[in-house]
Amino acid sequence: MLQQHQYWGLAALAGMGLTFFTAQGMDNKLPPEHPWLAGITLGLYSVSTHYALSCPDRPMGGEAKGQVRWHKWLAWVHLPGMILTPIAGYLAAKKNEKGEKLKGLAAQHKNISTITSIALALSVISVTFEF
Repeated sequence: MLQQHQYWGLAALAGMGLTFFTAQGMDNKLPPEHPWLAGITLGLYSVSTHYALSCPDRPMGGEAKGQVRWHKWLAWVHLPGMILTPIAGYLAAKKNEKGEKLKGLAAQHKNISTITSIALALSVISVTFEF
């Protein structure tokens, strides 16, 4: 299960990179691929989360140390971000369709997605490379 979590997590990171790339440089015109890639990324992330939560506890009830500890702490950043990012994106898209100015959560879509992407990338790096 842990291996599946890692594979799906890497796939989600790749999807997030593609989604992030499609949004760059666009003012109010977003390519149609962006919401589709965002949905696929959310699905990949959800599968990875399922495997992470389904993993059995550590043998001997030990406490997470080192890189695994960082990985778990960063999950507290990217998990809420993966919930808020599509909500903020939907709100931003609806306001853009109506020609309204973005405010509130909709205006924070790019910031939330950037922080989420960085946290997910750091989370993957923390358990991929030994340092």
